[in-house]
Amino acid sequence: MAGSEFSKETFCLMWHCYSPGISKQQVRVNFQSKFNRKSHAEHDVKIEELWRGKLSGDVTLYNGMKFRLAGMSEDAEKAPSIELDIGLTCYRDFQCTNYSSESERLRSDGLRDFNESQAYMSDPLGVSAILITSDDKVVVEKRSTKVGEYCNMLDLPGGHAEPSNVPGWKQEYEGNVQCQDAFLSLKSSDIVNEIFDSIVQEVVAELNIPRDQLSEPHLVGILRQMLSFGRPSTLFVVKAVDIRENDVRRMYGEGGEEQFESVDIEFVSLEDIQCGTWRSRSEQFTPSAHAAFYIIAQSTKATATED
Repeated sequence: MAGSEFSKETFCLMWHCYSPGISKQQVRVNFQSKFNRKSHAEHDVKIEELWRGKLSGDVTLYNGMKFRLAGMSEDAEKAPSIELDIGLTCYRDFQCTNYSSESERLRSDGLRDFNESQAYMSDPLGVSAILITSDDKVVVEKRSTKVGEYCNMLDLPGGHAEPSNVPGWKQEYEGNVQCQDAFLSLKSSDIVNEIFDSIVQEVVAELNIPRDQLSEPHLVGILRQMLSFGRPSTLFVVKAVDIRENDVRRMYGEGGEEQFESVDIEFVSLEDIQCGTWRSRSEQFTPSAHAAFYIIAQSTKATATED
């Protein structure tokens, strides 16, 4: 479902299709440099200094190239197929635009100069998993104090699709978002594959669940996180096959490659999401978790209406 966005305090839902979601065969990517962040002459000269300031803090930050989501559209003739307008950005620019003290001004300037609030924002495309256990629980992680976003909050497993994982990417492209060779070298279908593959890899790395016990991901939503001034993120449903809450706790306790990003895990039942009882501590959840729970609840209402 595309069109008018659902405005919430913490997120803005651009598109959703919960049941059953869409596969990678229903997603296309339009990968061009025109979808990169616009250069802001006054702010961009400050980015290196801002980045150095962030690196001097207590959090662990790494720069690297990311895909930038500039927009999306739904194919009216092949609904619910969608097309994503993708450019390049980097994590440094994200921290220094979407997480800058001047974020509000950058959005205002974007509206003034391009009639687009996100024009000057980095907006790297995040990926998040609605990981559902076989006993109908959604897994959430309590983020550590060392991560660059949403410290100590409850979040879905996730991260980013990585341009460096796409066939054709070369080391020489790193740090140059305007490199035309990069836009000529990467195939759109391979970028789609990386977006879908990356979310499964994040679940494996963060929760230590074997890949062969996870279903293929289905895209169910795309949102903008309003607490980070419009940063976009995708939501995928991934099911843990024959794995219950206790199994996930055990696997997580054995340690995963990226377990350092969280300090604990919790579980929210689908029943609690559908009934809204999780809202009693809604301030503890990130925008992606809010959007995921909203989509699940709306899907339940739609199913009940159809019945």
